[in-house]
Amino acid sequence: MRFKQYTVAELLNAFLYGSYLLHNLTAVWPKYKKLFRDIYDTLLREQLLFELHMSLKLVHNHVSSVAAVLYQDFAAWSNGELVPRPDLMWHKDIFIAPSAPKPATEGT
Repeated sequence: MRFKQYTVAELLNAFLYGSYLLHNLTAVWPKYKKLFRDIYDTLLREQLLFELHMSLKLVHNHVSSVAAVLYQDFAAWSNGELVPRPDLMWHKDIFIAPSAPKPATEGT
């Protein structure tokens, strides 16, 4: 089975903006929401989590050296309510492992 491939930018835009994890950009909202839904519906759960994980690791490698400086500024903005709080639209089951079938009991 062959899967559609997504770029790191597409994955991150879909999950950060299409699911409203960071903030709502009304000008591009339909584009990223559609991309989020396309990715969610196209990829197997395991492949989706793997690709998202690897994309986040790539970003982490680039930004980890400046994280402390950014944190100071963002914490001040967030605590002072100078940045809007996120409005989340996150699929409730995406990070939950599938449950095992319940064992059959006698007499049922």
